[in-house]
Amino acid sequence: MQHHKITGSTREIGRPAGWVDELDGPCGSVHVRDEIDVQSGANVMWTLWKPTLEDLDVLRGGGMLKLGIMGRVHPVICMDIVP
Repeated sequence: MQHHKITGSTREIGRPAGWVDELDGPCGSVHVRDEIDVQSGANVMWTLWKPTLEDLDVLRGGGMLKLGIMGRVHPVICMDIVP
């Protein structure tokens, strides 16, 4: 997957404090668009990702997306497909 700058980006998030590439793996930055959810009033951070041609081949062959979240509490998330 490749990260893309989302329209209306409000900020860029980089590697967490204490991150060590040699131990934790490479870590880039992502562009975020912050929006307030009208029902809950909570902030929603949107990022934009595009599968590579190789990713698409795997998905067409029955592959799946895998989501990793650091920590022990799973936050509310949303995934969508946009044109």
